[in-house]
Amino acid sequence: MGGAGTHPIAAFISYELIATHCVGIANLLGVSGLAIACVMATHDLRALSVITKLICENERKGIPTFLSTCVTEPGAGSDAEDPEEFDQAILRTTSKKVEGGYRINGNKIFISNGSLASLHVVIAYDAAGKHRPEDMMVFLVDSDSKGITIPRNEKKMGQKVCSASEVVFDDVFVPEDMRCRTGTTKETAYAYSGLSNVLGMTRGVVGGFATGVAEGAYRIALDYVRRNEFLGQPMEQQQWVRIELANLARRAQVSRATYLGALFTGATMGLMEPAASGMDLKLPDALNEHTNVKKIRNQIVQSDMANKWFRLLANRQTLTGRETTCAYGDVAKVSCTELAMENCQKAITLMGKDGLRHEFGAEKLLRDTKLLQIYEGTNQVNLLDFIKRRVIRQFDTAL
Repeated sequence: MGGAGTHPIAAFISYELIATHCVGIANLLGVSGLAIACVMATHDLRALSVITKLICENERKGIPTFLSTCVTEPGAGSDAEDPEEFDQAILRTTSKKVEGGYRINGNKIFISNGSLASLHVVIAYDAAGKHRPEDMMVFLVDSDSKGITIPRNEKKMGQKVCSASEVVFDDVFVPEDMRCRTGTTKETAYAYSGLSNVLGMTRGVVGGFATGVAEGAYRIALDYVRRNEFLGQPMEQQQWVRIELANLARRAQVSRATYLGALFTGATMGLMEPAASGMDLKLPDALNEHTNVKKIRNQIVQSDMANKWFRLLANRQTLTGRETTCAYGDVAKVSCTELAMENCQKAITLMGKDGLRHEFGAEKLLRDTKLLQIYEGTNQVNLLDFIKRRVIRQFDTAL
């Protein structure tokens, strides 16, 4: 598609390393991955090529490309992402079929990158339907489209560098070719099941963010005890301090193993499997820039044969594989964010009053971490999702 051609897990590990210093910047970058994943889940190679072409061409010009995923609404948060809780969601963003495309109306809130995005991946519901999961549709909407406004950016406790915006759609026209198509007779129902598949992967990525925070808290605490004394003795030499440091490092290590396990599961039997199949298709930069190569690549991704192949590759995923991936993602999301929160609290306690001062950075990590327990489905929703997954019933039967 014109990108780096590396394994997707390499990107997620880089998010962890960035989050060690600032999880807000990691999220700023990672949110674009969420948008790509939502399109991948529809198995529409043509729609995916729209996004990848935008990213690759801008990158070569030195222009950053931000994407957003518009799901959350004033009356629908984590419940809109869970089939069993869906009836509680009040969904008002609709799409109406018109000549040449669709008209979208409604508003989304808490949209990461909403005010920065060049392109929005918008979840809307068929205006003629009853706002059921099977009425869901996925659109690619240019941020410059007439009728899109950004009334406000939220004033958040943490992750302030990554804006969370309200995005309003007032009779926004979207051309027919900017709707993601699954190639099935029940496209909208398939789109909703695809969203569940996306969350199975992205919740593992949030676990990577949290691991970076846990590691960052350990490093801040370690640096602090090396520079300070307690009761006239170097803190680093005191046994109780060493035990606290060991626990900080231990929690970060456990968190890392947990989220990597979730991502490797996703790479072998989940949404990432087609992109992580081991084929290195990277072209030399000189070829990537060649006009004829770009033309041939565009012809390939627009062809019916390529789209059928992509869907066939994606459809190899079994129901058990998807269920397992989602269950591992749920565990990573909950466990890693809880471990990160504990590390932040312990680091602040170890540093005493200095832990509350901005210049040391520990309190910033704590503020940033709380949001990790909320987005991509609250931890409580993740636990409910985890317990109902078929993989649990299979484990019970095996035992």
